[in-house]
Amino acid sequence: MGGLADKTTMGAPKLIHEIADIENSLREIPVFAEFPQELLSPLVNFSEFEEFKKNEEILAQGQMNENLLFLMEGEVSVFVDGGFVGKISEPGSLLGEMSVIKRSPVSATLVADSPVKLIEINTNGLLNSNAELKGLYNSVLYCMYSHVLVEKLEKTNEKAKRFEETNYRLKSAEADLKSLNENLEDQVHQRMKALEGKIGELYDQLSPLKDSSRLSPEDHGQVLHALEILNPIKSFLSSGLKLKGQRILYVDSQKKNHLSTKLSLGGTGAILDQALDWEEAKEKLSSQSYSLVIFDEEHLSHFEEAQNLQPSSFYLAVLNGFIRDQLDSVGHLQGALRFFFRSQDKKTQIQNMLSAVTKILTDQYFGLEPYMGFGAEVRSERIKSSTQRADLLEELDQYLNTAGVRKNIRERARLVADELLMNAIYDAPVDSIDRKPLFNHLPRTE
Repeated sequence: MGGLADKTTMGAPKLIHEIADIENSLREIPVFAEFPQELLSPLVNFSEFEEFKKNEEILAQGQMNENLLFLMEGEVSVFVDGGFVGKISEPGSLLGEMSVIKRSPVSATLVADSPVKLIEINTNGLLNSNAELKGLYNSVLYCMYSHVLVEKLEKTNEKAKRFEETNYRLKSAEADLKSLNENLEDQVHQRMKALEGKIGELYDQLSPLKDSSRLSPEDHGQVLHALEILNPIKSFLSSGLKLKGQRILYVDSQKKNHLSTKLSLGGTGAILDQALDWEEAKEKLSSQSYSLVIFDEEHLSHFEEAQNLQPSSFYLAVLNGFIRDQLDSVGHLQGALRFFFRSQDKKTQIQNMLSAVTKILTDQYFGLEPYMGFGAEVRSERIKSSTQRADLLEELDQYLNTAGVRKNIRERARLVADELLMNAIYDAPVDSIDRKPLFNHLPRTE
């Protein structure tokens, strides 16, 4: 148990009940069912039962093998170069036969996936047992090989037929899905257009009320609050519609990244072309104009060549790792190349890609608009002086804490929010004529 038999012991005299057990088991295998007794008996003499525990190795890829193995009970897993390729569980299945027929190393590793029982036939022992009958024994073996290989060929043909049928159905389904997706994208675009119209109408109806003297202070505040909420939504819908018809090229060697990018831009109306390598991308850049070209980090070295082909296009790089590790490689490209860092979270990556593309193609790099499609909750607070910063930052921290955000993340959010608040107070208010900041010269404590 736990290994193939020593070939020197095979062919040794067997007890009557052992002979009967092996012969009966061989008769259960289709290839031996019609064998004449005089041909089956020599095989019995050079056959043994072998048993393996679960997870035991039966044959190792690369080893030499001269024994025919017939599966009687259990299930066997097949591995090639360490990778799983399938299971064998049908009783009577022949294992490792090509290594015997071709006298070559075993091409796959076989591992018992459950307790396994085999019949092992020592072909060398059989052929060398009787010189006068060697020709007959060779005929027996080749008859058996022919039967087994024809059976395997029939199964392979059947699998190929099923594969062709499945492949045809998949192609038909792919065509149907593509058609449905195109219709769906068009419907989404139409819905967005209709929604933009409704939001615009509502915004236009409310706008005159903000200057009305007939409203109470409470009603006036509610109108202003409603306009503050509607404005980014209105801008977001307008920005989304601006992507329709824009042609984008995405260059990435990883197919999984192509899928997430397609999901990002689905429904925007943008036309997405994809390339897996630079040669394919170069061919597309030479024959088609693009509003935006997106590179993965691997193809960033071709940026300048791409820019020479299409100098008027925008360029975006999706980088891995952290910004501190990439400054040397992208620092000299600032201004010509936009970039963001790939998220390991699929949902976040889809959101980041959409917001980056929207910002670039609509030229709206600031504000809430690029994030309005992510289920964001809009909350607004008025700030007039630096004295309000501490209270607002504390309110933000409490909100994030209630949402379950870790302290180290909250501290980073607080730092960014403080910078944004100072920009809102000192940098954002500008003179209506020369557009210069009104309060940028003041100390940050006022």
